[in-house]
Amino acid sequence: SGGSPLWGRPTAPENMAKVKETARHWVVYLHSGHTEPEQLAKLEKWVASDRHHAEAFREFEQLFQDLSHPGWVANTKPLPPPPSERSKFPKWLQASALVLVVGFFGVGFALLSSGELPSPTETVFQTATAELRDIHLEDGSIITVGARSRLETRFTDAFRIVSLSEGQAFFDIAPDTGRPFYVEVGTMMVRVVGTKFDIKNDDGTMRIAVADGIVSVMKADAPSAIEGALQDVDKSVLYAGDQLLVSSMKRAPEKSTVEPEKTSPWREGWLSYENASLSEIVSDLNRYRDASIVLADPALGDLRITAAFGVDQTDQFIAVLHSTHEISRREGPNGQVILIHDGA
Repeated sequence: SGGSPLWGRPTAPENMAKVKETARHWVVYLHSGHTEPEQLAKLEKWVASDRHHAEAFREFEQLFQDLSHPGWVANTKPLPPPPSERSKFPKWLQASALVLVVGFFGVGFALLSSGELPSPTETVFQTATAELRDIHLEDGSIITVGARSRLETRFTDAFRIVSLSEGQAFFDIAPDTGRPFYVEVGTMMVRVVGTKFDIKNDDGTMRIAVADGIVSVMKADAPSAIEGALQDVDKSVLYAGDQLLVSSMKRAPEKSTVEPEKTSPWREGWLSYENASLSEIVSDLNRYRDASIVLADPALGDLRITAAFGVDQTDQFIAVLHSTHEISRREGPNGQVILIHDGA
């Protein structure tokens, strides 16, 4: 997944009880709604100093989520000390936007300045069919842009923003706690201090897979709504190897796991799917083909498929659909491929 953190001296087994107690304390504190920047810096340093610290922190964070009410991506409800001081739980179903806040260890929650920001420098990048491109940003971050994708960068001294309007990209973000990195996907947003992750924007449906680092997930009406009240917003966490699918067509996002080193096989010319919808696969295939593929019946798009093949083997994949799912191809205008169920 791009290398392991430079851990400090390993923790002796006899000290693990203390480590777990400290991890539990930090998790409760993180969700208390009363955090301070100085303490968050100490938390980040503690987690980074030893892999046992990171493992214990993840264990208690997951437990914290599991014990919270069932709902959107295992939402976490703060349990702040003292018990009498409970932060207000937001009305999740009334939120109009999704915000993902990402930190290298899940604690890079520094707020942007609330004052007027300077006009950003904007640059647009767009790839052609079957084209991949590496973009080296001024801050040292690297973005690998997938085929037929479009993104826009807007940088100032205060913040770094990338808007992914269509397609897919892998982000290797240079850490900078004083200059957060945002990725906008429609009404959704990812806030980054430094981590590695893959994002796909498929007509408003977002899939994010984390290769390295920790992602805290929140809902809010707008970015400005969380910047002024970040500590009061309930948080869920995605770790390296976690994957999240968010669709306006579904009542709740779908969380799953993926091997961290396999979050973006498309960068190696490989398309891999596990229980993915045919509509998602077709959308990906069309970014590698001049002649588009369409479904004769939209209901075919709900078919779930597990498959892996090269980006230059799209015709072979279509042929396999006939033998495995009784789906045939018909030739349409201008070389268009129409997929139709044999029984239709």
